[in-house]
Amino acid sequence: MGFVVDVDNFAREEDFNAGRVYLDLDKMDDGGDEKDSDEYDLNDGFVVDDDVADEPFTLADPSTLDGDAAAWVRETHAAIQKYNTWRPTDRSGIGMKYFVDNLARRASNDANNRRWAKRLREVDFKNP
Repeated sequence: MGFVVDVDNFAREEDFNAGRVYLDLDKMDDGGDEKDSDEYDLNDGFVVDDDVADEPFTLADPSTLDGDAAAWVRETHAAIQKYNTWRPTDRSGIGMKYFVDNLARRASNDANNRRWAKRLREVDFKNP
């Protein structure tokens, strides 16, 4: 038995797919660019603020890695490609894809904005 969630509610997947329950999946993208205050302790060294790290994201190149790391990168890149071609047919899958796509778009935009600030080319996160 699975569940489907939106910002405020959750429901059994079978009820959602049958249309017996309405969840506002569009509301899940309502945060805009507002930044929530987080509770990370930036002084302990475990979490480093992006401005301090000062290191833009780059895609891993498997040809520069040892065997295990290269295999993991190839597997991860293959999973991204498979996700990109996934076309869900049920409401739960459509809602999940919508949520993940919006989250990925925001993360991609943030990362590429940091790259542009350093006059670096953008990274195509959807096609590693």
